[in-house]
Amino acid sequence: EDMSKSRREVLADYIVAHDNFGKAYVNRIWAHFFGRGMNEQAAPDDFGGHNKVIHPELLEKLGQEFIKYKYDPKLLIEWICNSEAYNLSYVAPNKDMSKPEYDVYFARMPLKAQSPEALFESLTTATKADMQVDKETRKANREAWMDKLVRNFGDDEGNEMTFNGTIVQALLMMNGKELNDEIKRADGLVAKTVAKGMKMSATARDQFMIDEIYLTALARRPSTAMIQYEKIDAKSKKKSVLSATEIAFVQSQLKAAKDAGGKNPQAVYQTFFEDLFWTLLNTNEFMLNH
Repeated sequence: EDMSKSRREVLADYIVAHDNFGKAYVNRIWAHFFGRGMNEQAAPDDFGGHNKVIHPELLEKLGQEFIKYKYDPKLLIEWICNSEAYNLSYVAPNKDMSKPEYDVYFARMPLKAQSPEALFESLTTATKADMQVDKETRKANREAWMDKLVRNFGDDEGNEMTFNGTIVQALLMMNGKELNDEIKRADGLVAKTVAKGMKMSATARDQFMIDEIYLTALARRPSTAMIQYEKIDAKSKKKSVLSATEIAFVQSQLKAAKDAGGKNPQAVYQTFFEDLFWTLLNTNEFMLNH
């Protein structure tokens, strides 16, 4: 025994020398980028003989190379991110391969939910909340937000859990006081955008408002892709599913807001912006791939 080493150093040597260390480390980093490990069961920390490895040759090779190059995590990340699997489209090559049971074969690049930290940063950027507060206030807001996310989506021990677009998550997003306050702030993003739009002609204002909402929330303009949406009949209260291009749907929503908004155009645009902005912030495109 080397008495010159501390107990922690001895323990570290023992862990690193274990046959599973390289493979377990690779599996965790792989799961960070793909949303699941190479095992039959998705959880990356559930590693061992009881959880069958579906890609043993790949995991063995990556584990060996990781050890060979002195446990360099930057190299491991480079290998994974340059892999064919990582650069695949999220669209499955056929209908069958889109089923969850085929995810372990990595025939497509699955959309991965944001971590609580990334979600906070994305929401802060989208609402431009970081432009309204000083460094200490932003830090306090982040800690409060993180505490709420872990409390709502963590396990009984307070450990962070993966986001997966649950109803609870959507409700927190829609009803959270912090996010509501930022969107409704008198000197915030929505108010400033509406005020800027009111100085334009009616036609230019409509396009400006729609583009600003999409660019701010999703970093793109509305497309001509077909989407499905629900509509409730005002009289019968029956719900129907309709199809339209994304841009046509948004324009119809703006028209409906104008028809119901009365004679105060600023209030109409304010409501339209808030409603559509909320909708986009709760889409999978924002939550999973922002």
